Amino acid sequence: MAERDGLMITSAGGSARFCETVERALQLIRDHDPRRYLRVTNSADWIVDYVAPFGSGGGVYRSAIRSIELDVDYNLVDSEAALAAQVASVIVHEATHGELRRRGFPYTDVNWKQCERICVAEENRFLLKLRRSGLEFPDWLIEEFAPERWDLFRESSRWKRLWCTLRRITQKHLEV
Repeated sequence: MAERDGLMITSAGGSARFCETVERALQLIRDHDPRRYLRVTNSADWIVDYVAPFGSGGGVYRSAIRSIELDVDYNLVDSEAALAAQVASVIVHEATHGELRRRGFPYTDVNWKQCERICVAEENRFLLKLRRSGLEFPDWLIEEFAPERWDLFRESSRWKRLWCTLRRITQKHLEV
């Protein structure tokens, strides 16, 4: 477990690499975009790892417990700097969900597309700021909003998501 500016960073599996990666990502946000860093620290008390039901590389914001949960895929990029940029962009995305919630825009079936469009735009603005500062990362990290990316999650029952999550946990455990 680690702590940075009031944010508790922890890995259920005790992964030191997860904590180190998140700390590097937070440092990128802090150094290159203090306004978005303030949004992160105002939106969350915890950054934790979790296993997403349908694949890694993303995250979720849980307003009830003020947490950002990340499923980090260490194989998405080929350098630690690019990994930190990718994780930082997800943190910015999820913290934007927290900011929207704080401003009275809860995530609902009616407005979810608008919320995700805003969060993807903020994520991309952050990445473009990093790129202008000279940081290199794959072009595919900056992507247009595509609502179909959320279809599998949104159209799945809680039971299916639980089943898929348990299957991914089992697979990860067998890989170790």
